[in-house]
Amino acid sequence: MSNAQKAQKYLLAAHAGAALLCAALAAAEFGAPDFVQGLFVGMLLAIIFILFRSTLRDEYIERLWNAGTAAALLATLVATLGVELVRGFADQGADVFEAPPLFSTTAIGIIALAAFFIGFHFKLLRERA
Repeated sequence: MSNAQKAQKYLLAAHAGAALLCAALAAAEFGAPDFVQGLFVGMLLAIIFILFRSTLRDEYIERLWNAGTAAALLATLVATLGVELVRGFADQGADVFEAPPLFSTTAIGIIALAAFFIGFHFKLLRERA
């Protein structure tokens, strides 16, 4: 298999991951049965494993991967630390540490996955234009 075919399969897996993330969010929002939601999440985890295992094949894929991971890291830091810091300044002296966090751990994971695929596809579209 040539490098071009490997890159095409990698990009297909990335597109499928973005579509599966949207489908999983829609299934959760519209109250689909648990097995449907679990099916989408399982397929999404398989796609993430495929992307992680076959990453860094060439410089182009590496740049796409780096853009996605940088966006995911930034979104995770903002969702966990930044929002809580702003909340602490806005409450002006209220005990922020005893208040429940704004985002659950599941929501933070979804934010990170969404940011990864957004960063990946943004870089992909920006370099193709």
